[in-house]
Amino acid sequence: MDKLCLFFIFGIIVGQTVCMSVRNKRQADNILNSSNNNGTTTSSLDECKRSCPVTPEYNPVCGTNNETFSNPGRLICAQACGENVKLARRAPCPPAQNK
Repeated sequence: MDKLCLFFIFGIIVGQTVCMSVRNKRQADNILNSSNNNGTTTSSLDECKRSCPVTPEYNPVCGTNNETFSNPGRLICAQACGENVKLARRAPCPPAQNK
């Protein structure tokens, strides 16, 4: 029984390590491929942001890139995917002014 428990615990540790290394590699690849020379995002950044596990709540926040995120978790996800953005305000971004 003790050997079975040790084997089970070892399997969990190895599984977590493999999953973390795959996830870290994928995020690193997304960061490397997320921007072109003029700083615009590519589909890999969008794909990374869509795959983040976040809550469905609607609590809009505005990022320094003047993008409204549906909740703070989406902003944090964008940062984790390599987007250079910070919290600008805890409300939707103001509409763009046409002059």
